[in-house]
Amino acid sequence: MDTNSTTKPDSVTPEQIDWVNRQPIVDTPSLPRLRAALAAAGLHPVELMLNSDGETLTLWLNQIDGMRGLDQEQRLRKVIKIFRSAGFAVGHTELGIEVIDGMIVSINSLVAPLGIVCTKGAVPVDRLPARQLSDAALDDLIAQYDHAMEAQTTSELANRWPKLPFEDVNDMPMRLRRRHEQFIHAVWRNVPKG
Repeated sequence: MDTNSTTKPDSVTPEQIDWVNRQPIVDTPSLPRLRAALAAAGLHPVELMLNSDGETLTLWLNQIDGMRGLDQEQRLRKVIKIFRSAGFAVGHTELGIEVIDGMIVSINSLVAPLGIVCTKGAVPVDRLPARQLSDAALDDLIAQYDHAMEAQTTSELANRWPKLPFEDVNDMPMRLRRRHEQFIHAVWRNVPKG
């Protein structure tokens, strides 16, 4: 697998469109089913988050055994099939994959086809109910972020990634949301260029 790469086609071919149209969309969009489908495919998300706009979602994976040996198109097709099996009607246009230092993968996707998101906005997505955190649990999560931001290597970062009990950034207490955003910015700022 490439050390650092982006998987997003410059333009989508008719063959790619035909392939996507043959992939079934199962039921309605569901984050719990997406998490289960990713795990079944050997892609274990450390974070699966519906972004504050409700139109996009971001996944971070640090166990990427399910992508080893695949080229860029094969990675995209694998992830598209997984998303569609969890009810997300996405294809090459809506989804992008970033590989960071061969260790961590970021997947960004719209929750619906680009035309729908542009004209109608977010679509309903099934997710787990928001959890309430005690002050001690919140302090512990913030300490996990601080510990992760001290990582010196991508491998250390992958092993220290905080385990969030949320699937929607809007469900996070503001104090935790700010630390989460600082952490994500730190991750991207420290990505080796190449």
